[in-house]
Amino acid sequence: MATVTFKKRESRVERKAGRVYVQVTHSRVTRVRSIPLWLYKEEWDPVRQRIVIPAGCSTKRAKRLMETQEKIEKEQQVFDEIVKTLEARGEYTSEDVIRMYIKRMNSALFTSFAAQCILKLYREGKRTTAYNYLGAAKRFLGLAEKRNITLSEINAKTLKKFATDLEKEGLKRNTISAYLRILRAIWRQALFAGLIEVQPTPFHELFTGTEQTDKRAISEDVLRLLVQLKELEGKLELARDMFVFSYASRGTAFVDLVHLTKDNIQGKYIIYKRRKTGQEIRIERNGTLDGLINKYKDNGTPYLFPALQGKKPDYREYDSALRVQNKRLKRLAALIGMP
Repeated sequence: MATVTFKKRESRVERKAGRVYVQVTHSRVTRVRSIPLWLYKEEWDPVRQRIVIPAGCSTKRAKRLMETQEKIEKEQQVFDEIVKTLEARGEYTSEDVIRMYIKRMNSALFTSFAAQCILKLYREGKRTTAYNYLGAAKRFLGLAEKRNITLSEINAKTLKKFATDLEKEGLKRNTISAYLRILRAIWRQALFAGLIEVQPTPFHELFTGTEQTDKRAISEDVLRLLVQLKELEGKLELARDMFVFSYASRGTAFVDLVHLTKDNIQGKYIIYKRRKTGQEIRIERNGTLDGLINKYKDNGTPYLFPALQGKKPDYREYDSALRVQNKRLKRLAALIGMP
């Protein structure tokens, strides 16, 4: 009967976690298969083949280690079932055990693995990326021929149909490319985790780049028309003022604009770090910016503009504010006769 042993490779980089792998031996032939679990040296007992919780381990890490041990036990059960099945059939090799394991892993649903990727991003604080992953996954599943699509079924044919369906819906090439890049990232993570057999990428013949588009900038005449609008209702006036502030501050992104507070005003400058890249931005104050800052200085929120409410707004609140702002800008465009 085949023996199945769980082991851990030590990382060549000091203080970096090593990867867990399974070793299958049968008839003196050994094969190995990596498992997508990582542990530090002091967290693994090679004799008992079990995780240990080292002294001084944080509560959060201890909980994660216990969850990892449960995953290893489940993997052990999978291998035990495979060996039992192959024993009943007669002759088999250690390679057969690994092959059957991969086949089972290939049957993993896209939905469950994509959800793991999204949750990981969310835990890392990458909420915008997590939201984009969720949107792409929903789009893909919404256009798939069946709901329970497996990771192994994400192939060139399936992806080409997905891209074609999006094009039929009227989506632009760059938008389709953005969806495909996210699916490719999920596919690569599944490949690295050993849930997909090593193979050429199914995205090879699909466009996953960025096509240059025409620059879209408003003229000073259009801005002047916006500023001259009188008797606007409060919410439209706020949308107009935020747009003008962005224009006057060298195109401050909406996500950065709505998170600006009085703490960002430092002497003659408005200083903040871009939420997307972490880059520090310094903008010299001018009459337009100071006028808008003073106009909303008592808006009842911690921010320069009352687009968000709480001290720590979640992504949903920001996303709602962005959608509302875009709708209001369309109404303002109609008021000044822009298409």
